Amino acid sequence: MYNGNYTSNLLCHFVGRSRKTDDERFELLVKIIKGKQLVANLSDPDRVESWFQSGYKCEHVGEVFGKCDCVCFCDIPNDSLAIHVNKYSKFGMGFEKTFIAEQGAHPVMYIPNNYPIIERGDGPNTGKSCTPRKPEEYFTYLLQLSVNLLPLMEIGYCGINLREQEKRLKVGGFGDFLELFNDEVRETFFESKYHPMLYSILQGISNQMAYVKLYDATLPDSHPENYYMEREWRSLNNITFSLGDIKTIYLPSDEYQERFIQEFPGYNGSFFVFQ
Repeated sequence: MYNGNYTSNLLCHFVGRSRKTDDERFELLVKIIKGKQLVANLSDPDRVESWFQSGYKCEHVGEVFGKCDCVCFCDIPNDSLAIHVNKYSKFGMGFEKTFIAEQGAHPVMYIPNNYPIIERGDGPNTGKSCTPRKPEEYFTYLLQLSVNLLPLMEIGYCGINLREQEKRLKVGGFGDFLELFNDEVRETFFESKYHPMLYSILQGISNQMAYVKLYDATLPDSHPENYYMEREWRSLNNITFSLGDIKTIYLPSDEYQERFIQEFPGYNGSFFVFQ
């Protein structure tokens, strides 16, 4: 029965989507809790900053550049989790929203990729020509415009092909994109007096784009690629926690609850067992 809640007091992280059995998913949950960390980039767990070039967990799942390093949570009440756990798994943990927010996480912005993006001031009634762009092209376009700041700061292009720019940005992100510049230009970029300001601008833009997610608005709610139903929050950095920070453990059966208590007899939070 609908309980009147649109969102949850907890942010939940479910694990083991790619594992084949519930036992494997349970073992992964136990391993993560004992490790006291949710890792944003599994291929380089100690990396703090998150560009887009080496994403592992969120590859080609609605990300504007194809890849994104992050830890994902859902903001969904317990009674409404059925669609979400059927896509991911029934093994998870819930944290207070403020606890996760304090570590830098915030909600993503969902963009339907079925319809063009029209910039403010464009349109048939504005007297200006309207140049709508497909969402999957628009954010790459914005980052390309940002890179146009380089010549203004006495850092020149070297005959870079625009199509190659777009390919690099979509596949590898900004880090891979820099490989389009020759050694001299890259050295100038990283060592010049303009570097701190340019780096901050481009880092800020790319980080904000990490919170944009594209989805197919024509798909049914239960479809794995209808990401809009996830009500996702994400962190670009690792999330550190203790057993006491976990407020709810999500499990598929009472059997796993008993096993969890054996693994963590000091756990004082609640359980939610899917029926």
